Amino acid sequence: MKKSFFLILLSAIFVFANSLSEIKQSKVIRVGVYENEPPFSKSSEKGFEGFEVELANALAGKIFGNSGGRIELIPVTNEVRFPMLQNNQADMIIAAASITEERKGSVDFSMPYFTVNLGILTKKDSNIHKIGDLMGKKIGIIRKTTGEAYIKKDGGYNVSYCNDSVDCYRRLKSGEIDGYCNNNLFVMVYPIVDPAVEVNIKNLGDNVFLGVAVQKGNAELLEAINKGLIALSKEGFFKKAYEDTFESFYKGTVDKKYFLLDDLYSFF
Repeated sequence: MKKSFFLILLSAIFVFANSLSEIKQSKVIRVGVYENEPPFSKSSEKGFEGFEVELANALAGKIFGNSGGRIELIPVTNEVRFPMLQNNQADMIIAAASITEERKGSVDFSMPYFTVNLGILTKKDSNIHKIGDLMGKKIGIIRKTTGEAYIKKDGGYNVSYCNDSVDCYRRLKSGEIDGYCNNNLFVMVYPIVDPAVEVNIKNLGDNVFLGVAVQKGNAELLEAINKGLIALSKEGFFKKAYEDTFESFYKGTVDKKYFLLDDLYSFF
């Protein structure tokens, strides 16, 4: 009786992921993407669009092949990305998910498809040029991000949690915070539309690689994703997708050589 109860409890806690064969049989793959983090992904009246949305659609095409299928895009936030995999509410997450040792304990990651560093958004009149200038000041961060991990690890900074990037930007403008730390491409969005803010600190910390996340142990799906990434790189997908989204979005202020990983895929 006790053993049966234990097995029931386990099944209630852990929901097994859809296997590759089940996904192909259902002809539906569920992909979690950001709802409001352009140019990676954003939702509009036309639906989702952005670099990672193009990647999700292209990977779905590789996974289904000639048999056909459809993609279901699901809006996610930082805090729900990985729990959605664990609860089998999504088959994979493509939402600027940084590959870290801590996260590898709860999900599996594909080969990296992109690289970023951390950056800090500040006001131009704040005279902040290096991370030390923010010591003792208030820095806005978002929960469950590499920006949070970096700022809290170093200590000496007053932390203020934001709901999302837009919230951090608004708090910076109102004077509630002195800086906003996140992936450099996230924070570099704002100086394009607001000349009163800047990103002097653009390459903070180590390189961070972004990967597609799947539920722990979903090996066949992960293998299919990796094969798809290699094929897409060789077909020139990443270069074209970058030029179609990032270059026009950032108006020439970012250089793709710092972010794309085509050289890595050339070994396969």
